[in-house]
Amino acid sequence: MPLSRIPLIQTGELVETYIRRRKGSGNVAVMVQGPYYRVEDERGINGKEICKAERGTAMDRINLICLGVRDMKKSLAFYRDGLGFATSCREDNPGIVFFQNKGTRLELYPLEELVQDINRIAPPSVGSGFSGITLAYNAKSKEEVDTVFRKIESIGGTIAKLPETVSWGGYSGYFQDPDGYYWEVAYADSWKFDENDMLIIE
Repeated sequence: MPLSRIPLIQTGELVETYIRRRKGSGNVAVMVQGPYYRVEDERGINGKEICKAERGTAMDRINLICLGVRDMKKSLAFYRDGLGFATSCREDNPGIVFFQNKGTRLELYPLEELVQDINRIAPPSVGSGFSGITLAYNAKSKEEVDTVFRKIESIGGTIAKLPETVSWGGYSGYFQDPDGYYWEVAYADSWKFDENDMLIIE
């Protein structure tokens, strides 16, 4: 994706600040889509034109990630007590949990109920192999990556790959939670974060 393509961002001061920052790089197009603006640099990259975003409502954000878990008590202890995900839930074995984490919200839900929720008549089968889904935490230093991995096994997780310098220039490792979901914890010195500690994608 060209660097000039900007995801939908909330209106207000953030948009105004962004527009001022981008003014020096060429004409700036601001397209309103519901409660959002889409901001684009009209020049494109290396003289190439860029595609304008279609008007209308865009489904281009992830609000919630639901993990179907086999043992709610064990998974809640892993995420809440082990990794430090904040939640108002004080039960040890609740029927559902929502975390008040930064960025995209995380939910835990019993796996057998999740497949029924998807399709009660013909629920999807649960395989034992890799699901093709990974979750990611973008750290702000190598030390932060290492700090996370030092406690994974002690809180019930499994290390899939210890952190190492990887081909794209960052520092990254993988672990699995008690249900086998893969988490990547990574850092790159070129990364920049917004006021919500979310990675800025340019």
